[in-house]
Amino acid sequence: MKRVCVALTVMLLAACGTQSKESGMKKQNELVQAHVLVPENVELHKEQQLQIQVKSSKALSSPNVSLKIWNEQQEPMNLPVQYERDGVYSVKTMFHHKGIYYVQATVQGEDFQLMPKKRFAVGTITNQELKQLEEVPQSKKPSSQQGHHH
Repeated sequence: MKRVCVALTVMLLAACGTQSKESGMKKQNELVQAHVLVPENVELHKEQQLQIQVKSSKALSSPNVSLKIWNEQQEPMNLPVQYERDGVYSVKTMFHHKGIYYVQATVQGEDFQLMPKKRFAVGTITNQELKQLEEVPQSKKPSSQQGHHH
């Protein structure tokens, strides 16, 4: 009987610990937000600045921030980001082909990971080209695991 009581106590304590850890991660996710900012008109052969804005209701201890960019003809390419100020990270890059591109940031901290993704057009895209590009299966693109946690 004593073993049963000890086993039940251990299971209850384990369940309570798991629940508080999960709610702590959820609460952390609500405290941290990340957004990818892309210029309204992205031109060919001209340097463009892409930004990641990280907002938090509490001080963050240097989150790890990275950026991937790709289109349907390219494999995702990692670009080095630089911290600017006030939670804004940026990268400058140039586009040599018109089309639909995707940019995905990864913002990782001690107990959270955010992966906001944005789609944008480079150069002048006709409606017909846009429709053809949008028909490409989603499986070719890296997954967007927004709000994914460790």
